[in-house]
Amino acid sequence: MDKPIQKFFLTLICLSFISFFILIILTIHSKLLDGYFGIIPIPFVIIFISVIILSVQDNNKKEKQNYENYKKSYPNNVKGHLVSCHICGNPRIFIRSLSYNSVFREHFCTQCGKTLYYTKKEN
Repeated sequence: MDKPIQKFFLTLICLSFISFFILIILTIHSKLLDGYFGIIPIPFVIIFISVIILSVQDNNKKEKQNYENYKKSYPNNVKGHLVSCHICGNPRIFIRSLSYNSVFREHFCTQCGKTLYYTKKEN
């Protein structure tokens, strides 16, 4: 997932939690929301569940797109420990962390920008 999309979903999660807790506080202290408490948080629960599903799908994709699969799919582009891009043939492959809290690192071509595979960070 791209960084802007991750930030967007993280913001949605935070806003849904904040609004949910505000609704709980208002419901406890106010008689006005007594009948509506069960209906109001439903959209926030749907957003929260969809963000979790998208995150799991993204992690599954990254686990499948790993070095071993790249090596099997493009044997001509992996010679020993040297890897080259299967699109443009560039041997300069850089590694970057996807985000501060991501478990994966992205290996990408410096010429065409294609993501070749992902590896898990070592602690």
